Amino acid sequence: LPFGDITRKTLIDNQSYAAKTGYLSKLEIGYRLRGNVGISFAMVQNQYNTVNNNPDEWWSLVGFVAGPMFSIPLKNKFIFELKPRIGFAGASLNMDENTQLGEENNSLIINPNISLRYNFARRWCVLTDAGYIYSEQKMEFIGNKQFQSFNLGVGIAYRYK
Repeated sequence: LPFGDITRKTLIDNQSYAAKTGYLSKLEIGYRLRGNVGISFAMVQNQYNTVNNNPDEWWSLVGFVAGPMFSIPLKNKFIFELKPRIGFAGASLNMDENTQLGEENNSLIINPNISLRYNFARRWCVLTDAGYIYSEQKMEFIGNKQFQSFNLGVGIAYRYK
């Protein structure tokens, strides 16, 4: 669920490229170091279609984040996790299949995230998470854009321990 600068009108040649709801794909690794404290790494890719409903037009934000992970055991097999992360991301506006603005920049990304997981088997769990992404991107031809989104997700995970 994007909000902020990218959901407002971005006019290029009198055409609006404002973002609307999209998706996030994420590959995440967490490792508990001692007790309930660990470290979390993730590769995130947000993609938002434009208000034009043209499948060749979309915003993209790709980044890598890392930070501490705090695990709080709840009832039985439920675990609540808090993961404040920071890293770098690059953004682009894809205007058609051959035109892409941005992408060469690497800017700071902030990604606080919470999750609730249920360990349904010895090595497997399902989880749901909620997070926020913020990154201010300096994009040639467009100017500075604040990427902000609230993300909701569900997934399955393999546990090594």
